[in-house]
Amino acid sequence: MAERKIGGVVYRCEKVPADQGIALFGRASKVLGVDSLAIIRDGSNRAKAMEEYLVLALSPNGNPTELAALIAELVGMCQAHGGGGYDPCVIGVKPESMEDAVEVAFWCLEVQFRSFLSVALSPPPPSPTESGQAA
Repeated sequence: MAERKIGGVVYRCEKVPADQGIALFGRASKVLGVDSLAIIRDGSNRAKAMEEYLVLALSPNGNPTELAALIAELVGMCQAHGGGGYDPCVIGVKPESMEDAVEVAFWCLEVQFRSFLSVALSPPPPSPTESGQAA
């Protein structure tokens, strides 16, 4: 379980089981594209999340309906600290602003896929000639 404070609210997110994660990764990859996956691997902060959302939303190849559905799904996978405990997240309530919703969604992707992406998108080891060794 991971927690992060975003927009003054503490959010909690648990990793989903592998079968759900595989399906979610497929949907997210389709909507977000490869460049977004590198941002998730490297850890997104508020500015990176907003910038990436703008790129995706304004892309001529993007689908705003799919992007909005993915953001809502990811936010819905989180919980927000309320009066006495944690409550389900609902866009417009917690998170209230568009900025917070986008940041929570990208953070949820980090929780789900950062460890996988750090291995899957790691650079290949240098070849013997690149490392200064003779072939």
